[in-house]
Amino acid sequence: MKTYITKLSVVTLLLLVFSSCELERLESAQEVADGGGTLTNFKAYTLDATDPATNNVFGRIVFWETTLNQTLVQISLQSPEFADLYDITTPSDVVYPSAIMADAVGVETTTSMSLYDVEFYASAYTTTDAEGEETTAFNYYGEFGESKFFIIDDADFYGSIEDLDSHVNIYDADGTTILASGNIGVNADPVDSN
Repeated sequence: MKTYITKLSVVTLLLLVFSSCELERLESAQEVADGGGTLTNFKAYTLDATDPATNNVFGRIVFWETTLNQTLVQISLQSPEFADLYDITTPSDVVYPSAIMADAVGVETTTSMSLYDVEFYASAYTTTDAEGEETTAFNYYGEFGESKFFIIDDADFYGSIEDLDSHVNIYDADGTTILASGNIGVNADPVDSN
């Protein structure tokens, strides 16, 4: 009789616990928060390899205008030789400094703004030839390692980009050799913008 009462007490307790814990389905918030939304205003500039024979690193730097009066900076790099630059054992240890420099490309005087370091990544993909043989290959690319965007909080920066006498440099891991660079502002027209 004692075990019957104990079992009945446990079952009753469980029923009370589960019936008191009703799960209410919450709807996801689909609206955009104030100041949020889609980025639509941008200016993109080309980054070219400084020595295509040895590193062939190229890409773009894009400046995005936010509704919060910020400028987001995004760098995207490509190179057929990234496999040589990419350290397969410790890829996060290999970083490439980037900076906005004063004056045009070739005049390496003053760093106007240091940006995040660029890291190189590899993504695998599979190709199939005519005989049905599959081969795994890698696509190597570079972008900011710390975050997708570097944030510039200066409310006037985006509007003044075209008046900047500047260029952008991507350096090797030692920070001594320039792998890629590109003029911005008065030194070059954007390759794309809206």
